[in-house]
Amino acid sequence: MHPIMNRTASERGAVLVQAAIVLLVLIAFTTFVFDHGVLWVARNQAQTAADAGALAGAIALAFDDTTYPPSIHPDQVKLSAAYTALCASGSSSCPGTPTAANPVWGAQSSAASAVDVLFECPPGYSGRCIRVNVYRNGQSGTVIPGPSWMLPTFFGPLLGLQSPTAAGSFANGQGVKATASARVDPANAADCLRPFAIPDLWVEHSVPTNTVFNVGTDVYATPTASDPGTGYVAKLSPAGQVGMDLVLKSDANISPGAYRLLDLVGGTGGGASSLAANIETCTADVYGIGDNLGSHLQNGNEASLDDAIWNLWLLDPTAEWDDYEQKIINSCVDTHTCQKYVWDAASKKVTGPYDDPTATISPRVIALPIYNPAKQAADSSDVEIVNFLGFFISYYDYDDKGVHGIVTLKPGGGQKREGGAEVGAASAFMNVIQLVR
Repeated sequence: MHPIMNRTASERGAVLVQAAIVLLVLIAFTTFVFDHGVLWVARNQAQTAADAGALAGAIALAFDDTTYPPSIHPDQVKLSAAYTALCASGSSSCPGTPTAANPVWGAQSSAASAVDVLFECPPGYSGRCIRVNVYRNGQSGTVIPGPSWMLPTFFGPLLGLQSPTAAGSFANGQGVKATASARVDPANAADCLRPFAIPDLWVEHSVPTNTVFNVGTDVYATPTASDPGTGYVAKLSPAGQVGMDLVLKSDANISPGAYRLLDLVGGTGGGASSLAANIETCTADVYGIGDNLGSHLQNGNEASLDDAIWNLWLLDPTAEWDDYEQKIINSCVDTHTCQKYVWDAASKKVTGPYDDPTATISPRVIALPIYNPAKQAADSSDVEIVNFLGFFISYYDYDDKGVHGIVTLKPGGGQKREGGAEVGAASAFMNVIQLVR
């Protein structure tokens, strides 16, 4: 036996080489699984935050500042989008405590996201858009000053990938960015109508002036997707009609607020009980711009309005219109204590009221179809819908039999009917909020 040969053929220590290779592979795999998992969890959270911010900004764009780009309350729209995104991401920049735990960022006292809010549409879309970018990669936002922090690494340092040491540090850590765009699109249909249709506005040329539409003298132009015509304009008064007092009343003449009474429940023969039910619960059928309500006209049931309007008013008795803020205040929506009536098809009766804590608008706000006054003047059975109006019921006057209220926007009630006639942003009192990208 040769001792030299034995020493050369010895395999002692060979397993160390294999163990080192396996250990390196395990570290790399652990780094990929754990640190990359943190990256993807954070990416999903950032995308959720961007989606939430874009939707919140679009809602503010539709109902808080109807100009585009926003010019009346631009900061209100931007901050609504930015703070919603920050709070949804669990960022320490959120002005309050986030409502949901954040497993990636919540434990970091210095965790912060940065947010950009831009009024632009993504390729292929047009209209009133808002884009929200959420950064978690060291970049700075323009709405909330200050850079974001990058994401920490846990096993990455073993491979030379360090955790961030300062806000805005691009050399260390890992980062993500998410973006979302939402659009405010005018609604051209509604699925919750009450039994009233009122005429659109026209240009008065009668001498002396009066409040009645006169064929051949007064001028009416239908609103279109590009032109509001002579009709209602969804802007604050005096430039528009939001905040304007309006009285719905029974009148054979065509004048502002003079309604055509409809039976949307029982064809044309539903009677007083169907009329009251329609006021308290609205109809589930969808009606759009261009539809004709002439087949639903009814007469002689105005006496049944008072109790039904009163029951609707009692669903939100503390709500009132704030002329300064141009919005409804002290509503049950603010305290999630709203109620609603429900139509029971089996018994053909109205039941309730039932709690409706998810309501986003006062139950005293109803959608009114607006008809073409020129066509109605030429043919009393022609009640063509040209637009929809939001109407906040103030009270019912038992003396003049009028439903008094305020013209308002109607959030939460818009629908988009593909292929139907449309109105533009200037005429749209109801809007569809769409997450488009």
